[in-house]
Amino acid sequence: MAPSIPLLLLLSIVPVLAIYESNGPVPLLNPRTFDTQIRKSNRSSIVEFFAPWFVASLFPRLTCRCGHCKTLAPTYTKAAEHMAGIFTFAAVDCDDQQNRGLCQEFGIQGFPTLKFMKPNMGKVDVTGTYHPLEM
Repeated sequence: MAPSIPLLLLLSIVPVLAIYESNGPVPLLNPRTFDTQIRKSNRSSIVEFFAPWFVASLFPRLTCRCGHCKTLAPTYTKAAEHMAGIFTFAAVDCDDQQNRGLCQEFGIQGFPTLKFMKPNMGKVDVTGTYHPLEM
């Protein structure tokens, strides 16, 4: 039997299901679009690798992003808006079956993980503590 949750709690979760808007400044990539928009690009890129985690085993029809991913998303989106035309900002859902090979290729072990990628020069890992930027 599925656990019951108050309707208000469920409704409060629904608005945060999607981190990035489908037509927003941060495109969600799959292996095909990763090749065309990142690997074959003449522009440096920053790619966020993230995973949906909200008790998916209890509520299979609902997915919310991990807390750190949700916290990063507004700042990452603002950076993408401000740096449009200079850098490519994109995101990859590592929990999506079609993206698992891509996430393994880049050694993703925690979420969110940011990778800075230079044209024709591979990747540079971005590590450290996240602090929201004032924009």
